[in-house]
Amino acid sequence: MGSSPLPVVVLRSNDTCTLGAVRSLGAAGHSVTVVGFDYAGCPEWSSQDSRFCSAFSEIVNPASDPRVAASQLGQVLLATADRAGSIPALIATSDTALALFDLIEDRSLPVRVMGSEGPYLAAKDLNDKVAQGTIVARSGLPVPGSTDKARLRQALSEGSLRVPLILKPRRKGFEQSFYRRNRGAKCLKIETEAELLSSQEFHDHGEELVFQNLI
Repeated sequence: MGSSPLPVVVLRSNDTCTLGAVRSLGAAGHSVTVVGFDYAGCPEWSSQDSRFCSAFSEIVNPASDPRVAASQLGQVLLATADRAGSIPALIATSDTALALFDLIEDRSLPVRVMGSEGPYLAAKDLNDKVAQGTIVARSGLPVPGSTDKARLRQALSEGSLRVPLILKPRRKGFEQSFYRRNRGAKCLKIETEAELLSSQEFHDHGEELVFQNLI
């Protein structure tokens, strides 16, 4: 983020990740606002109580009303920019948080996302694991081979994708449907092509998945 202090909005999904971000950013001199929401069975949050947290704003649970939650997040970004006199940076602690940011209807709101010149486009791409892998690969970082359902057979034939492999949601949504269907699992390990092609996830939800080499 550079050496000049910035206003930063951290959208909390995971308390441990958020607390780490708040402490690191605050220790570096940045002004940190945490945005969070409660849900049934949620833990007792601690990130908002950090001495490095300058402000806390609560929004509605996106799972219950994502459009309202996105609007409230937009209001926080605008208020933070007005208070600081500069454009805030948004740190999303999960891809679900990025999905919420992408629902903001007012695309003129002042915000930075990961240094991108086009933050709303960045949010959409980063929440798509296929597009995300392409972006990371362009930077020269190693990434596991991955593809979507449309190119799966070709990738297996060419050898860019091999079994065993994993399948997981291509995009995370607020309804957490993949986890609900699979007893909380974040991905499924597939041992053979036959197992993959006969799996219920592949047939019923294949377009929603990314298929990735096991590393």
